Formats: sequence, structure tokens, C-alpha cells
Amino acid sequence: MKIFIQLIGASVLTGLLSCQKAPLEEPTDLVVSATVVAAGELVTAKVVNPRPGTSYEWYVPDHLDLDAIQDTSKIRVLYARAGLDSIMVTLWQNGTPYASFSKAVQVKGDYFSVPDNLPQNSTQSITGDKLSLIPFFMPDSTLAFVLRTNAAYNCLNSYIVARNTGFGNTIKASFNGIWKTGVCEPGNMRATGVLLTNTYYRDGSWPIEITFGNKIYHGTLTVSDYQLKYEFTWPDDTEVYIHPYSLGHY
Repeated sequence: MKIFIQLIGASVLTGLLSCQKAPLEEPTDLVVSATVVAAGELVTAKVVNPRPGTSYEWYVPDHLDLDAIQDTSKIRVLYARAGLDSIMVTLWQNGTPYASFSKAVQVKGDYFSVPDNLPQNSTQSITGDKLSLIPFFMPDSTLAFVLRTNAAYNCLNSYIVARNTGFGNTIKASFNGIWKTGVCEPGNMRATGVLLTNTYYRDGSWPIEITFGNKIYHGTLTVSDYQLKYEFTWPDDTEVYIHPYSLGHY
């Protein structure tokens, strides 16, 4: 009888010890902020629960703009072309890959636009910053610009509020602050955005007017070679930059 009791006691003790073991760690995974977006919309991606000392190798096949925080565990992506794309990452530790993840992102054919009336607690001033405009052609051949600030902001989903007020062949826009597109995804990174002109520019010279930081900047777009060559003349680049100055539509 004593032996039987001792065996029961030992099994109970073993069960108690097993209950006191540390819970299993959460699995490593890739998390994206959205899987269906409009062209020009911002998507953030991050790796959760990586091993200590992990390095990251990201691949986004058809992105318009991509940036990463300092340790590269989080990225921000902009898309311009409708279709099915993906965000992929390979995780490395001590020179050896130990995990790979891929998440599909469907980019719709419509274009993303900033709402007219934004909650005040979701925006912040852009005053004192600098702005870069990087020209490119949308899939429908209209001219557009990727936007980037010079300073970093503390949310990955910081989007530059751009208002296109141009008419006809005039490029005219104002930039009115930074908008957090949802719940803040922590991470220091330059804000981004897209300015759409929605215009096919004929051969000729067309005015550019940019309002930024309570100042108006002027320049010229010259289109030639039957709308194939775009050249920007931009005299004042102290606060607002347009680069490259030449863009070929071939």
C-alpha cells in the first residue's frame, strides 16, 4: 500500500512540475497592415517574435516606394500598379536563414485619396521639414510624384497630405501636414505619399506651383518629343526638391 501511495504522489508531483513550465513562445510571423489596397495607399509590414540577432532580407516585386526602420524589422510600402503583389522576407541569424514568409497584397485599380476632413488628433504639422517630389508615370501614363519628407516621424503609417489644385496643364499643389492613416505603427521613418496630377501633358512648357511651409515655389515642366520627354526646371530647392529633373516616357 505504501508503494502504491508513493507512486501516486510522484505522478502528482510530476504533473505539478509540468504545469509550472514556461508557456510556449509565440511563433515568428510576418504581419501586414492590409492585404487589399488602392494604388498609392500605404502598407506597413513587420516581423513579430524574431530570434535575437535576426537580420532581415525583404523583397517586394512591384513597389513604388519602400523604406525600412533602422533595424529593418519593419517596412513601409507604396504601390502604383493594379494587380496581385506580395511582401516577402527571409530571416537570418549568424549568417544562416532560418525562416521565410510571404503575404499577398491585392492592389485595386482605383487610386487612393486623402479624406477632405481629417480628425485633428490624427494629423501633425509639416512646418520646418523639407519635401522631395520624385516624378514617375502612372500605369495610365499620367504624371505623378512620390513624396518624401526629410525628417523622420514616429509612426510608420505617416502619410503626407497633398492637395492637387491644378487645372488644365498647370501643376499646382499644396502640402498641409502629416496624417496617421490609422492606429500608429511605432517606428521612426520619413513620411511618404503620392501626388496625382491626373493629366496627360502636351508638348510645351507648363507652370509648376507648390505651396509648402507658408511659401510658394515656382518652376516649369517642359514636355517634348511627342509627350515622351519630361524636363523639370526648379530654381529654388532649399526646402522643396524635384528629382530627377528629366523623365523619359519610353
